[in-house]
Amino acid sequence: MPPSISVNADQLIGNLKFAFMGWFAAQKGPWGMFTDIIYVDVSGSKSSTRALSIGGITLPASITADANLDVKSTLWTIAGSYRFVAMPETTFDVLAGARDIVLKQSPDWQFSADIGPFVGPGRQGSSSVRIDKWDAIIGAKGRFAFGDRREWFVPYYFDVGTGESQLTWQAIGGIGHSYSWGDLIAVCRYLDYHFKSDQAFANFSLNGPAIGVAFHW
Repeated sequence: MPPSISVNADQLIGNLKFAFMGWFAAQKGPWGMFTDIIYVDVSGSKSSTRALSIGGITLPASITADANLDVKSTLWTIAGSYRFVAMPETTFDVLAGARDIVLKQSPDWQFSADIGPFVGPGRQGSSSVRIDKWDAIIGAKGRFAFGDRREWFVPYYFDVGTGESQLTWQAIGGIGHSYSWGDLIAVCRYLDYHFKSDQAFANFSLNGPAIGVAFHW
């Protein structure tokens, strides 16, 4: 059996093919619930790259590879919340729930020359790795309002959890403006996973800015 191929995703991935984020929340008195889903499809390719290793050893200086990598991820969070602070200028909720991550990585490669057991037609190949992990989470969320009519606000969210993963955490913060029909929000979001040592992935993270619209019923 040939040694495993490792791909340096940081060097290969550079293109976002598709992304979707959605959030639904309901509140009755102090009790609430929400669900959040993120889907991301990213890919990248490099010619004459050395962003691969064989059995944990980098490629010799005389050998390069043409490599492609596609990563699809779906993250679903569902939780209940209790509102400890409910004032016109601020709210503060504690939350508990679960998050599921489905992560699939599909690399393919072709070496520029024979190397070890990768000879002839075996110089090119592909693979696919998939994980599906659930974790329990706890956290807090809320908002601080300001302005003459408190139409401006700062939303915040934080959670941390563990379970089938070693550790996962998420943080969201930004600024928003309230209208009669809902809110316009701009935030920065960071979501991070550290997997257990026996898993196909060591860690995974998503981060960046987002603009959204929240409708009120």
